[in-house]
Amino acid sequence: MVEIEYRIDPKRAREFYRTMDRLRSARSRLGAYGWNLARDLADPWLWVERYHWPTWLDYVRYRTRHTEAERALQDTARSFHTGSEPMRVRRFLERPTGSVRWREDTLDPGLDRNRADAIGYL
Repeated sequence: MVEIEYRIDPKRAREFYRTMDRLRSARSRLGAYGWNLARDLADPWLWVERYHWPTWLDYVRYRTRHTEAERALQDTARSFHTGSEPMRVRRFLERPTGSVRWREDTLDPGLDRNRADAIGYL
């Protein structure tokens, strides 16, 4: 899942929303799903875009498959962001229910104990 936080002047909210609706279509064309855009009720300047990819590889491929028009649309969306801090972008690997082992001493399939210890898994 990808989550992007934008700081948008409320006076430009409608224009931003229209741009984001077009960006949603571009992301969907390349495989994103579950797209949504939310505005913080306590902070009218804060907008959060979220969307999902079937796999990490699909997301990595997506980052190289934009048309020039889609790149320009992304640039337009970014241009609405205000403030001294950059947009906050977070990428998550979602874990389906049951994918995390209930017991700490139970390893994921294919992960040996030495490797698990080396990467801080244990």
